[in-house]
Amino acid sequence: MAYFKTLTEPGKRSFADVDTTDGVDTLQFIEAAEGLVGIFGFMNKSMILSQVQDDLNGNITKVRTRYEANESTSKTLEKLVENEKAVKGRPATEGLMWLLYGLSFTAQALKNAQENKTEKFLSVSFAKSYKETLRPHHRMVTRPLFTAGMNSLSLTRDEFYDSLVVGPPPAKRTVTDEERKTLEEQLDKSLAGLSSIYTRLESFYITGRHDKGFSVTNGFKE
Repeated sequence: MAYFKTLTEPGKRSFADVDTTDGVDTLQFIEAAEGLVGIFGFMNKSMILSQVQDDLNGNITKVRTRYEANESTSKTLEKLVENEKAVKGRPATEGLMWLLYGLSFTAQALKNAQENKTEKFLSVSFAKSYKETLRPHHRMVTRPLFTAGMNSLSLTRDEFYDSLVVGPPPAKRTVTDEERKTLEEQLDKSLAGLSSIYTRLESFYITGRHDKGFSVTNGFKE
């Protein structure tokens, strides 16, 4: 399915549609995250980007598993984390933390691509995003591998955006200006929604010290 449909069709979920009235709705967040992570299927991925996608999906599974096993106390992400405090290892809490890091990386890469329309290759947007988001959380030995992986992305911006409308290869047709405009407008809305959710949960993790006790180079910025 084209990611364009995830952003525009009734019954599909983008981050702009996630309810945050009484906390971040867990199931809606999971659905929006699954949609965004799906964009990696539209790329000629390097091994590193494949790993990023696998990690994102794995962390989504951790959050979903906790939600499905304890739905009544996990309606929002905040409640899910609070009610997992006594659980050894807090797998969903750690999974959500890394999921937020990964979604932030993905969102910033797309935002870079949105803002720099004259930049031909997508690798520039992803390499810049890695430096700004995921890199501080990775160990020194890992960083060069990820940087090289981002720089190896050969897909052009136009090829990527067309595939988001049409679908992944081998699907191919001419994308209209109206379709491209709608995609970019809806993508902006979804990324703005994710940014708001990230800021909210970052503050929640810092205030409650929920990011402490895990094997991570740096937690959320205080």
